[in-house]
Amino acid sequence: MAFLQKMFPAMGTVNTITIFDPDQRDAAQKAKDYILSLEYSLSVFRKESEASRINRLKEDEWLSLSPDTYQILVRSLYYSSLTGGAFDLTSMPLAMLWKEAMKKGRPVSEREVKAVKAHVGYDGLKLDHFDQSIIKQKADLSVDFGGIAKGFALDKVLTLLRKEGVQNALVDLGGTVGILGQPHRVGIQNPFERTGVPMGSVLLGDSGTGQIAVTSGVYEQSRQIDGQLYHHIIDPRTGHPAQSGLISVTLIGNDACAMDAMATAAMVLGRDRILPLLSNRNLQAIFVTEAKEVLVTDGLSYQHQIFAA
Repeated sequence: MAFLQKMFPAMGTVNTITIFDPDQRDAAQKAKDYILSLEYSLSVFRKESEASRINRLKEDEWLSLSPDTYQILVRSLYYSSLTGGAFDLTSMPLAMLWKEAMKKGRPVSEREVKAVKAHVGYDGLKLDHFDQSIIKQKADLSVDFGGIAKGFALDKVLTLLRKEGVQNALVDLGGTVGILGQPHRVGIQNPFERTGVPMGSVLLGDSGTGQIAVTSGVYEQSRQIDGQLYHHIIDPRTGHPAQSGLISVTLIGNDACAMDAMATAAMVLGRDRILPLLSNRNLQAIFVTEAKEVLVTDGLSYQHQIFAA
């Protein structure tokens, strides 16, 4: 089958847009341009991004935002509240604390955790829906959209491609995968093997269980320190790496933004506590535990294939 493809770096990962329809080169380019523009607005590593401007705000200083940035803030705060802070867009300082500790191979003291936790708390951000602006009630709060940006971008790109008349496409934003049209079977990373080794696959398509798959796992960044495994998925409520018993979770559905945030929350809350939230949103899941168990929700049993874990 003939196809055209755009592959490019953005949002800290490699993004691939594959369109299987002829004469849709403009649509592929528009999708790429949109993702790059979104990164320019949301990346905390760009000094002039809106995210960086939010992080530089003084206490009780308002900042008007672009529609996309305001929309992702609304979604981020909603899922932060819904998950009781298991997903928290202000948790970047904790992530940086543990990242530096893992790099140096040392544990983090409770005193350090307590000091950094004082700078975390999504409820210190307030929005004005009338003029789409934000205010920080604590100047030392900082936002990071890394836990939701790929999902938000995927939803927007799939909508853009539909409006451009694209019938068949596969969009892969660093493992956050969406399908238009013809179903595709997508591999699921084996969290106990090197990157690229699947433990199974799931069938995605416009009909059925869902067209989008989102995976989160502790295997991406982890290290043994003094006989204990530390990783990059932090429980913002405790300030420590999550200890839910899960190694990875893959969600299947049709709302990538919700799934991105929920996948992170699932790694913090664990299977039993996240299941009601997933069920209410018609999201299916594949959980992989530290004991190498693979647990699959009922709605996926007919279309998933698990090879090994």
